[in-house]
Amino acid sequence: MIQKGFSWQENGDHHVWVYRNGVAPEQTVTRKFGRLNSFYGNAGSAADTNITDFENLIQGFIQETRAKPDGYELDTRLSASLVSHLEMRSLFLRDEISRLGDRVAKFILDKMSSKKHYTMMMSSYLTNHPELLDQQMEKHGIAAELRPAVREAFMLALPQKLKESASDMAVLAQQLYRMMSESLAETAKSSHNKALEGDFSEIDRTRSHLQMTFRVFRATDAELILPDTSLAFFRESGCAPVSNKGDRVEAVVVPLAKRVAIVGRRDPNFVRDSSTIRRALASCAHEAFLSNVTSPELQALSRRIGKNARLISEADLAKIVRFERLLKV
Repeated sequence: MIQKGFSWQENGDHHVWVYRNGVAPEQTVTRKFGRLNSFYGNAGSAADTNITDFENLIQGFIQETRAKPDGYELDTRLSASLVSHLEMRSLFLRDEISRLGDRVAKFILDKMSSKKHYTMMMSSYLTNHPELLDQQMEKHGIAAELRPAVREAFMLALPQKLKESASDMAVLAQQLYRMMSESLAETAKSSHNKALEGDFSEIDRTRSHLQMTFRVFRATDAELILPDTSLAFFRESGCAPVSNKGDRVEAVVVPLAKRVAIVGRRDPNFVRDSSTIRRALASCAHEAFLSNVTSPELQALSRRIGKNARLISEADLAKIVRFERLLKV
């Protein structure tokens, strides 16, 4: 429904140009772009049914909005629900969930593969959890009066024993990482589909978006594009295709056609021209954006694809996942 706003009709189909970073634009039809069989589970699954029901509900609202004048105030609940729906259903979100899990797992297992870091981690863990050694001494019937001496001897011998076992742990860590990587994608898909089974008008994202005022935006100085993520959130810290809890969101843009978008404003003073919005939309694309035309200008714009398509930046992840934090577990 939304892709058709960026298409032209030919031979009974709606055609679009697909822009990807670093390659020439490619022509396809809307019924094929972004289609992945069983992405939301088998036909008739709870997620698939819920999405279809919502699409049937919202398509009239989308069509009517395209015909409204600039500045027309829209139904808040329907607009907020549409934003949440588009945030949650995308390939971008699923890929990022999987990629984030993979990045964290790789960080931890890389540390376990290092003799130095493995020794520090295990020594720290046993120091932070003395009850583990107490349980073993209890299990083996060591008298209470001997336990302080046994503990001291164990902790003195521990660093050398850990160094001796580090090589074996490095091999095991790589095996664990391969096993985890294979399962992360399936886990992400299962979690994603489960989240898509609920009422989009009742989830926390929608409740947050209800604080915005939604109006029609009609582009004048530049035609809009449709990123594969469908959205651009303007935040104090930059743009993003999804909102995170705690974000200071100023506005969200939902492009519906080359000259029409929904703009939800939390900041009543938020104003951006069409060219700025188009650049933001390109930067929030995950892999591609759509247009009904080819032009050198859009091809240059395709270099921005993926720039802001991150749930968590590398810098923020580095702050969250630190080796020093592992030593406090």
